Amino acid sequence: MKIDRLLGIVLLLLRRRKITAPELADYFNVSVRTIYRDIHSIEVAGIPVLSANGVNGGFEILESYSLERQLFSPDDMLSMLNALKSVAALGDERMDSTSKKIMRLLPKETTSSLADELHVELSGWGDVSGNQKRLEQLQQAVAHRHCVHFSYQNGERGFSERDVEPMTLVYKGSGWYLFGYCRLKNDYRLFRLSRMRHCVAQPERFVRRTMRYDEFAKQSHHRTIGAELNLHLRFDREARFMVQDSFAPGQITHLDNGATEVHVSFPEGEWVYSMLLSFGGYVEVISPLPVREKLAAHARRLWELNHCCCGEKSYELRQKGQ
Repeated sequence: MKIDRLLGIVLLLLRRRKITAPELADYFNVSVRTIYRDIHSIEVAGIPVLSANGVNGGFEILESYSLERQLFSPDDMLSMLNALKSVAALGDERMDSTSKKIMRLLPKETTSSLADELHVELSGWGDVSGNQKRLEQLQQAVAHRHCVHFSYQNGERGFSERDVEPMTLVYKGSGWYLFGYCRLKNDYRLFRLSRMRHCVAQPERFVRRTMRYDEFAKQSHHRTIGAELNLHLRFDREARFMVQDSFAPGQITHLDNGATEVHVSFPEGEWVYSMLLSFGGYVEVISPLPVREKLAAHARRLWELNHCCCGEKSYELRQKGQ
């Protein structure tokens, strides 16, 4: 992409005193004529590039352009590099290529001493649901505007067949989602990748619609206002570290006996009970009462499924309705 090349040229000129057109052409694998057009575009953008002919000729950025010369410090580029490498690890070859270019621009001693200060890894512990492969597949579909077909599991654990125009991949909370236009619902939807099955890219290509994900997210937020659960939770002292990992300090109150209480609001949904059950027997729902009762019902079913020493005996009891 031209914008990537222009940025790369500026970064090279900021780092080096002088570089020739043939050197730039070889570096970016384009013609010398293209480099001259790129230099002109950079000058039009307001960055003063000087050119000199002769044995020691080449392009360089005006020395007095000192403030702009610090536009990207090594720390800035390392931050970009870590973010790009994290996305590249998910299979995006474009990000991998860009991160390698930035790596070549940094002094070797900088990358070796500072690159380990920050590492962002978006992939989970293992890939039991096949999300990695599905994510790579959807990245290609989004980039090349190919429709996708998949079976999608809803909140009631039923499946429906969906034909979707994939528009944006979103990492939200603790998982990946696909934002796109669902032809079954004739509307924009957000699909969690872990609930997709048998995802297949279709030969059909589509024209991207006008809605952007940030607009969709804002509208969705307004629609869900009022459909929230205001939870008052109490945790045993043994769960103190789990509480600190899961809630913000302003939501937590420490009690004299070592227990903690949490006041938090969540959008209503079945996922809330899965989250509460993840604390095992260390959490009590003080209010609201319907959430307390429903959590107890989930816990009773969990106990019924697991309390027998013999799994077959437990299964037989359930079949008899006991």
